[in-house]
Amino acid sequence: MKNPQSKNSKNIQTILKTHFPETCFSVADLSFTGGDVIAIAWEDGVTDKQVETVVTPYQDVSLPSGLETRSQVPYVLTLRSISKEIWDQAFTDAKNYFVFLKNKLSLRDSLTELGYPNVHHFIFKHLRKIDLTHGYSFESLKNII
Repeated sequence: MKNPQSKNSKNIQTILKTHFPETCFSVADLSFTGGDVIAIAWEDGVTDKQVETVVTPYQDVSLPSGLETRSQVPYVLTLRSISKEIWDQAFTDAKNYFVFLKNKLSLRDSLTELGYPNVHHFIFKHLRKIDLTHGYSFESLKNII
């Protein structure tokens, strides 16, 4: 008998390809003692939130009073990574922006003043909100700061 989770992974892959044709996704079945997971990984492209919005309706949901679940898709884990090229460009842009903005204060002082422990935290927090399907621009980062 074929693993039903494998079919779910293929269905998720098809759904993602339909909604986000320009982003290449890797969809894998993972089993743990606590349950099954479908892991979705990709680089740059759309945001975690965009993927979750499309995939969540197909996820297992426990209904009140112990009723059956509405689907057979287990928990879904999204794993978006940022390419080195975009990360390096965002780092340079953040450094130049904050040093200029804060009257030549160091980048560390500028970020600390804004509540970020380091530049990596700042970049990660903000880049994850940007759809990178068509690349990165400093304007897209600056618009959400």
